[in-house]
Amino acid sequence: MYVNPDRELLHASQAIRSIIEEVVVDGRKSVRIHTSWQLENGRVLLYEYSPANCPASNFSVYECLEDYNELCRQLELL
Repeated sequence: MYVNPDRELLHASQAIRSIIEEVVVDGRKSVRIHTSWQLENGRVLLYEYSPANCPASNFSVYECLEDYNELCRQLELL
């Protein structure tokens, strides 16, 4: 098995942002999760779970902390 020595590793033990909130979707209570970690190379790995979305969960990678923070500012406006 080949392992790429340049792979992105997650060494942070703490998330840079973690939001777990209860939301009401179609009259039913549900949980929404938004958790992110900064990788060694400066990129940000984001995990989101929201039953109102399709797919309900996903991972995204942002090039830098500034790009991720811009996303968060945009979400706060919605």
